[in-house]
Amino acid sequence: MKGRGLYRSYTFEGHEGSVKVIMLDTRYHRDYLFVDNLLPAIAWLNGKIPFVGALTRVIASLFRAFVSTFSMQYDFGSILGEKQWAWLENEMKGDDADVYIIVSSVQVLTEMPVVEGWHHFPQERERLLKLIQATHPQQTVMVSGDVHYGEMLRVPCNNEKGEVEFYLPELTTSGMTHSCESQMRYLCKWNIGLAHTNRVNIDSVYPLFNFGTIDLQWGEKEVGVTLNLKGVGGGTQLSQSVTVPRRGQESTIAQCKFEPDLGVKGSFYVVFFCCGVGVVLLLLLVVLLLRSLVRRGLRWWRARRERQKKNE
Repeated sequence: MKGRGLYRSYTFEGHEGSVKVIMLDTRYHRDYLFVDNLLPAIAWLNGKIPFVGALTRVIASLFRAFVSTFSMQYDFGSILGEKQWAWLENEMKGDDADVYIIVSSVQVLTEMPVVEGWHHFPQERERLLKLIQATHPQQTVMVSGDVHYGEMLRVPCNNEKGEVEFYLPELTTSGMTHSCESQMRYLCKWNIGLAHTNRVNIDSVYPLFNFGTIDLQWGEKEVGVTLNLKGVGGGTQLSQSVTVPRRGQESTIAQCKFEPDLGVKGSFYVVFFCCGVGVVLLLLLVVLLLRSLVRRGLRWWRARRERQKKNE
């Protein structure tokens, strides 16, 4: 796709069927979060006070948690931008594949407040789910990364009675060079255990180095799609499977709607915790700033005394 941003699609044709891979750009056109403009106020300290760079990232995560929980960006802000949205809608309207794989650099279905994701722009995620629902609801699977751990997510398509007709799956695979456990150790398992909404089950998360694969089993009328998360040795750590009707086959499902679990209670718990941590971090920044100012003042005073002694 020519233009600003790195989004494009690839269609792979074989004698058994075809797969369309749609790769989105979720960074170039993304609007700032509601509170992103507060970050430059502390970013200028980076390099002047030890560890302030790391603290800035932590505070950014806390801000994201606050924005996510209270849906502060529901009515504004975009991830893809209108030009990319028009391109995506055109890519999804056709009937040129048996399976559609949407690749997003950040997670789509997670409700983890402190990591980047589509949940920080709820109106954008709602628009994406509506587009999938209107075009190829059963034939679509999603792949994401970014978070330094692997995860299996899914969202149900519920009919009018509240019964699940089928699931829209998401495989998160991240990463091959950095992992949550190698970077955060014991904090990692505690952190990823806080928000498990929309996971296949509460244990569908893997904090070590990983990579993902997608297996396709071609049938006459259906395609079996299995999303796998594999560890360093190649063994399967997590997996989930869906069966999708092949192109041209009439769907037998009832009218339904994608309804992700917003995980309000879990999010509020995380936010209240994050607010406490945020206060501590801000106090620490103030202490470090005052310490730096005092040290500079002492150096200036000593230098002035030395100059006075030389002049005497």
